Amino acid sequence: QREVQRHPSFLSLLLHFARSEARGDAMPAASELIAQRDLNCLSDDNRQTRKRALSKLGALPGAGHAPDVLAPLWADVLQAPVLKLFADQVEKNRELAITLTADMLAALPDTAVVDTLMHVVPAIAVRIGGTPVAENAEELRLQLLKIVHALVPRCGAALSVYLPELVQILVGSFADAFPDAKKEGCAIA
Repeated sequence: QREVQRHPSFLSLLLHFARSEARGDAMPAASELIAQRDLNCLSDDNRQTRKRALSKLGALPGAGHAPDVLAPLWADVLQAPVLKLFADQVEKNRELAITLTADMLAALPDTAVVDTLMHVVPAIAVRIGGTPVAENAEELRLQLLKIVHALVPRCGAALSVYLPELVQILVGSFADAFPDAKKEGCAIA
């Protein structure tokens, strides 16, 4: 009961899929995609537990699920806890969270990606758009810039709302000591 209260959107997603199955839709049940335990493990105190959950959830985008199945799963269930893990103490967990985000965004339809911008862009700006830069791992800074680079052609004018954050991100990339991050920033600009 307490676990469902922490993630009420998971219950609504289960109800959505149950109704879909009752109508005979070809959508898989939510329980086939994600277990409540995996979702709860994302906020566990144990770093290994978080890592296992991220690794397991990392298989979702490449498993061949339809984008219209992944979109509500990302928006209603996974987005908040995964983006929160961008600031995890453990570098491997941050890497897995960033990779899961990039893979999910690549698998979602453009309209769902535009809807998630309000969460993704600020989360990236917090990690690589400030001074000093919060993300100390060079490769993770590069991965975050690659997410931004992928968003630009897909979202176009919808990104204009996030220009202050994007400017912060680009300024941070231009000042980055990692040459590949500088190159990626230039490619975005």
